[in-house]
Amino acid sequence: MSRLDSPDRLRDLDPGGMLRQVADLATQLAHAGTRMPQVRVAIEALDLQRPPTELLVCGMGGSAIGGDYAAAWGASRGARVQVHRNYGLPGWVSAQTLVLFCSYSGDTEETLSAFAAVPAHVPHLCLTSGGELARRAAAAGVPVLSLAAGLQPRAALGHTLGAILWVLHCAKLLPASPQPAIEAAARQLEQLASQLGPETPAVQNRAKQLAAMAADKVIWICTGSGLLEPVGRRWKAQLNENAKVMALASALPEMHHNEIMGPDAYALGGKVQLLLLADPQDPAPIRRRLQATADLLRPVLAGVEWLEPEAPDDLARMLEITMLADYTSVYLAFLRQVDPSPVERIQELKARLRGPG
Repeated sequence: MSRLDSPDRLRDLDPGGMLRQVADLATQLAHAGTRMPQVRVAIEALDLQRPPTELLVCGMGGSAIGGDYAAAWGASRGARVQVHRNYGLPGWVSAQTLVLFCSYSGDTEETLSAFAAVPAHVPHLCLTSGGELARRAAAAGVPVLSLAAGLQPRAALGHTLGAILWVLHCAKLLPASPQPAIEAAARQLEQLASQLGPETPAVQNRAKQLAAMAADKVIWICTGSGLLEPVGRRWKAQLNENAKVMALASALPEMHHNEIMGPDAYALGGKVQLLLLADPQDPAPIRRRLQATADLLRPVLAGVEWLEPEAPDDLARMLEITMLADYTSVYLAFLRQVDPSPVERIQELKARLRGPG
């Protein structure tokens, strides 16, 4: 029996309840539709003279990933979304840019810097559970979309993504309602959670199998540059934060012009597990490149796995592979006997940057 098939042992290794938070992604999406009235009121409060031409999401880490997903999903629907992970604001921001400051805690240093830099003529609103961002927004009369508190930022993806999709729709950047796609994704995730959850034994559980395969390896995630690129970034971040391991994320075709040369150095290849995330709707040249990557690197790496979502709807496919990533990262944490919830080094770094007092 796999070490991951003991419910009592998993509970002991998960005092922060990360497995429960991972499973909650389906519920978060199912409730996303209830956010629409709040978002509509917030957009109306901006009193936009004309619809914006783009959405800029300012955020970091788990607070920003919803923007990446919205950008990838919305691109084929004509919605232009960019994510800013830095201090301040890009110089190209204008009155036609709608800016969304997204910080789950409300205390993200970079996002607060961006909020302080926004010109008065640029329409903007905030997405947060509270903190300094909520206080500054209230003082300035800036609309705030509230997030439920008590989660790790990375475990609030359903909340942030749902809110961002409704911002796009209510701001007329996304003509059609996202509700059908959100509902389809929620249904898909409800079914998937039972297949990947701790009650399903490893012999039938793809996430447990991938975690066992990834043990003592550097995980290298490769995607195309379209729908699944942010999902590759999510895999990397979840492995970093939940499992506390090194992971890399690359996107084709750029990877073929540089990174593919790296695995032979320092006898690294034998410690690298490559995960290829392939979307059924990837363009034919990307499909060929993914297969060529597998064929070319398999002899020099520890292993190569091909992962392809099956859901008919594109948002559901993104989130199907996302839930697989989330469960895999938590199971890998358990195999390493680490608590997946705390991120002490990140907290220590923030404390050092704040300085004494």
